[in-house]
Amino acid sequence: MDIYRLWNVASRLCQLVIAAGICGALAHWRPGAYLMGAGLVLLIVARVAIALVEYRRVMSRPWPAVAPLADDDW
Repeated sequence: MDIYRLWNVASRLCQLVIAAGICGALAHWRPGAYLMGAGLVLLIVARVAIALVEYRRVMSRPWPAVAPLADDDW
């Protein structure tokens, strides 16, 4: 699955869970607040996990052969 599609699906799903939790909390349904919190935590965890997997994929590519700088005065 494409990383952007995975990012979008995970984001939409978590947003739906958060919205359902908000609606439940506004209706004085106590588990609604927990559902909202779980959706928020799930959103953060999903985004960090997807970002780490993508970072690992990008950094495992071969590095380009670039000549060093001639004048490297620090």
